[in-house]
Amino acid sequence: MIRYTLAIAVALAFTVPTVGSAQTNDELTQRLAELEARLNQMEQEQVSFVNTIATAPVCATDTCGDACTSCGDTCCNSRSWCCPEAGAFGEIELLYMSQGGSDNDSASSPVSATRTTAGYMNDKGRGFQIRYFEIDAESGGEAQDGDASGFNLDTLDFEYVSRFSMGCNWRGDIGMGLRWMDLSNGAGEVFEDMVGPVIGISLLGEMTDKLSVYSRVRQSFVYGGGKNGGNYDGNIVVPISELAMGLEYAQPLNSSELFVRGGVEGQVFFDTVSNEESQSLFGIGMSVGLRR
Repeated sequence: MIRYTLAIAVALAFTVPTVGSAQTNDELTQRLAELEARLNQMEQEQVSFVNTIATAPVCATDTCGDACTSCGDTCCNSRSWCCPEAGAFGEIELLYMSQGGSDNDSASSPVSATRTTAGYMNDKGRGFQIRYFEIDAESGGEAQDGDASGFNLDTLDFEYVSRFSMGCNWRGDIGMGLRWMDLSNGAGEVFEDMVGPVIGISLLGEMTDKLSVYSRVRQSFVYGGGKNGGNYDGNIVVPISELAMGLEYAQPLNSSELFVRGGVEGQVFFDTVSNEESQSLFGIGMSVGLRR
């Protein structure tokens, strides 16, 4: 468009008669050359500007561009969810939970439980984690049938974990591995050294820059020996389902995030009483953790 405009202006300059001293052809030719040079310089500047915009890196501040290939180590002030700074992470949780049975409408008095998670995440959003969950509600006396004071639980998970993102507002991780469990159900039955697969998915949805909702689902199937009193009942499979949700507040710390959570959680242990009755845990929890 600029080139056509200049061409029309030069053509008019040749056709319009001059007043006073007439311009020579050499002068007009020199001016035309100067205009051509300026036009070429402007076109080069435009091409350079367009190339700069096209090759500019997409940094992790763009939530929608959260793929690992969208940000290099030298272009961004902070890394993305899928490409964090490599390092250790962890979380400590304190829960207050009531225990009940599938054929008992009444719940027990709340008992305390703890869960500790520690792991390592690389710069591609993949890593491993170890998680230990414990309930020790023993009252010191012999547990009676239906008495929750005898419900004792220990689980230890070893998992591979990988992060993912969904759209612009949701991020999460999926973990899978092995679970070890010891359980005393409070009704005289004990399950020792049970082992099986565990899989879990966690989601985090941003509400503001620092406040988010979270949800977590886990499912495991542990296999091992059970005892009814002093009698060995053989090997059985115990499915365990877990669901948790609540609110999270996070504060950035250099290449990490410090977060605090509060919410509700429920767990179901299938067929743990006489191989037919299920037991459940339900309560509230709070936690503090550090993630990459």
